[in-house]
Amino acid sequence: MSALGFDPIKFQKFQHGMIDSNSLGQAFAIAPQKLMHKMDVLFSQRIFSENPLTAILNQFGPIDDSLTGEEFEWDMKESAHRPSVCTGNLEPNNDTPGKYRQTFKLKLDQRWYLPGDILFAGTKNKKYQVRVQNDAESLGDGFVYEVRIMTDNNNLFIPKKCLEAGHQWAKLYSKYEEASTEAGSTIYPGSTSYRNSISKYKKKDGLTDLANETVLAMQLTDENGGKHLKWMSYAEVQFLKAWNRELERGAWYSTLTRTTPGANGRMVISGAGIDEQLDSSHVLKYNTLTWSILEDFLMSILYGRVAPGNRKVINIFGGEFALKILNSLAQEEMRKKGSVLNIEVVGSKTQSNLHPNAMRFGFQFTRIDMANNISVNAMHLPVADDVTLHTEKDPVTGWPLNSMTLYGLDLATEEGKQNIKIMRKKDSFVYGVRVGLMNGNGSGPLKAHLGDFSESATRIEQGICIVDPTRCFKIECARGA
Repeated sequence: MSALGFDPIKFQKFQHGMIDSNSLGQAFAIAPQKLMHKMDVLFSQRIFSENPLTAILNQFGPIDDSLTGEEFEWDMKESAHRPSVCTGNLEPNNDTPGKYRQTFKLKLDQRWYLPGDILFAGTKNKKYQVRVQNDAESLGDGFVYEVRIMTDNNNLFIPKKCLEAGHQWAKLYSKYEEASTEAGSTIYPGSTSYRNSISKYKKKDGLTDLANETVLAMQLTDENGGKHLKWMSYAEVQFLKAWNRELERGAWYSTLTRTTPGANGRMVISGAGIDEQLDSSHVLKYNTLTWSILEDFLMSILYGRVAPGNRKVINIFGGEFALKILNSLAQEEMRKKGSVLNIEVVGSKTQSNLHPNAMRFGFQFTRIDMANNISVNAMHLPVADDVTLHTEKDPVTGWPLNSMTLYGLDLATEEGKQNIKIMRKKDSFVYGVRVGLMNGNGSGPLKAHLGDFSESATRIEQGICIVDPTRCFKIECARGA
């Protein structure tokens, strides 16, 4: 079967023409790997629209399922332009280093620079520039450079604080004399290694024949544009809907553990979801959130990471109360003619008999354009408002605390590649049905057991990878456990 898409039509009563050969559920059980991406799209975007993260990630195409182990590693490239850091002042008694154009020693944590490189102290005064005169020498926890201030003013010197431990220096460029045989340094980006684990998810359910009397009829479009009527039982639809909801929950809230035993004594496989991974990124805890606090927080993350003239887009996910706070702050800022220039609701609704808020691409968002060249796409995160999961309430407002959390996700790296992606173990997805003594519904003459029900079961091993967590953030209320 080479399908290009499924177009849900409606729930209806089972009809005798609905046989095994056009049952989408049975085709899925026979060839789960082949149909999985289409089913992911069907249950995250087209019908139920309550799994926004899955919906967005599915737009990038089929999920990478090349993993062969239970853990995955990746490297995050560091900026090639990060400054070096002083590791100590080698001239503590010199209060005017560089005065009278004398050389002095500068101890840095990196051996990056060559004779001729011009280093800048990062101060407001742009005159505090020095030239590296000799190759660096290793000394303890750093490297010593002999430098000379770039000036003809005999009275200019470098402030003593710029030589103290912790102060940062960065290369501006390289300059040489005529007929020089030297050349400046080129700094290549290093990398930081990260590791996460997949999680092993399983689910089963017993489905009675009464639950199978209603089916979801849909139209399949093949690669040649041909239309084919397919069907899936109501019970299967509800089972897969619950299954996809659990995978969305896992993507957000899964916790990393390797020491929790299962029934057979082996350790449960569980990797860190987005919430836990962002604990080691940028986290803002607030008592009262203001637009100024939010704007300063975003600028502290994005400053220096966006090329001039390019608009930076941040995707923010949150519960109803978090979005209520965000919208109120943005509306007030725009009313005051502050830094908010425009607020616009964006989305592609589609007609559906199955869900009142069905979206063609799985989600709707509010775009907030700011004067500092940042745009925020604010999207509702249904799992944050699930009252069966989140019961703790804010003692001040009475609102559910988890619904007041905002997650900021940069979905693409500077190279335009996915920054957040699902990592799936190869051939780990299985979907199967054990048919009992059911009434019709394509069950066929062969029965796996004598009960008046069928059983559906599924399993998958996958995890969430945030390639560069420093491009993401979490904003949460400081109150609560």
